[in-house]
Amino acid sequence: MARVARFLLSLRIPLVAAAITLATANLASADPPARVGRLSQISGTVSSHASGEEQWSAAVINEPVTSGNAFWTEPNSHAEIHVGSTALRMDGSTELDVTQLDDSGLQSQLMQGAVAINVPQIRDGETYVVATPRGTVTLLRGGRYNIQAGTDAQARAPASRGPRGPPMRSSRRHRRRSTTGIHRARSVRPSR
Repeated sequence: MARVARFLLSLRIPLVAAAITLATANLASADPPARVGRLSQISGTVSSHASGEEQWSAAVINEPVTSGNAFWTEPNSHAEIHVGSTALRMDGSTELDVTQLDDSGLQSQLMQGAVAINVPQIRDGETYVVATPRGTVTLLRGGRYNIQAGTDAQARAPASRGPRGPPMRSSRRHRRRSTTGIHRARSVRPSR
């Protein structure tokens, strides 16, 4: 009996080593995100949390941005996120959740506050979507956009400086053409 116990005890170390090796191999084989952004600028107090976390922590410059990340700027603070050549600048008192970031584009939720987005170009197959409490804005072509969550009666999504034609689509028909190349969106309502 003592001999069997010693034998089983001697197997303990190799079994633990094998379990650690398998766990490490599984982590290494997980695919990294196809597209990653970074928190490129911070001014004031900015907080963040990753997918699955509930506790906010201080954001740091060059922090990787992937699907599931969320960011919060305190009043009078700003943050800028870069995804390739696209820049998202968060105003003070803004919460932005990155719901999907991959080769097909960027989808986010602007829970409150305002974000300025500079998208130099939107390629075929890419989508840029910002959902607000009042509706969803889909960017249709490159340009500079200012999107406000609209915590009261409306969300606003004016686009500034871009080629002529409708720059975005929202859940409410609100576009009007401008001969100056500047497009203004009135309000955005939830889709039905």
